[in-house]
Amino acid sequence: MANLPDTISAKGLGKLLGITDRWVRDLEKQGVLKRKARGQYDPCECVQAFVGWKTRTEVAKQSDVRDTLREAREREIAQRIAIKDHRLIDLAEHDAICDEVFGALKSELLGLPARTTRDLDLRQKLEIEINGALNRTSDRIAKAAAELGATGQGSQPAAEDDA
Repeated sequence: MANLPDTISAKGLGKLLGITDRWVRDLEKQGVLKRKARGQYDPCECVQAFVGWKTRTEVAKQSDVRDTLREAREREIAQRIAIKDHRLIDLAEHDAICDEVFGALKSELLGLPARTTRDLDLRQKLEIEINGALNRTSDRIAKAAAELGATGQGSQPAAEDDA
């Protein structure tokens, strides 16, 4: 095995490490590699420093991946528990239930004027008011559903909406 020289240039060190000479200078700025003299590096010292730095970097990357995976598993477990405890349902299932309930309520309310009075003028007024209330409610539901679909969270009704 050939002996290494006492010092080597950035370009030579880059070839030895399998990186560019610019990367060598960047690693020097980061404090990973140390120059021995102007533009000269100790090859043995630099190889050891580079290998140590590379190992620490890889371990840190693996640790980040493990942390990300652990967090994803924790979220998945929390979601499964929420589903099992009936605190979380699919948005499409929620929408279907709301459509069914709102449809039944709409049918009941639309039949109310005819069941209540024979006075045609009063019926017409009741139908107009009921249709207005149903349309406003439908608009509010559509707005809330769009927001929930876009953000994953519903908004709190404003004070004037409750009036």
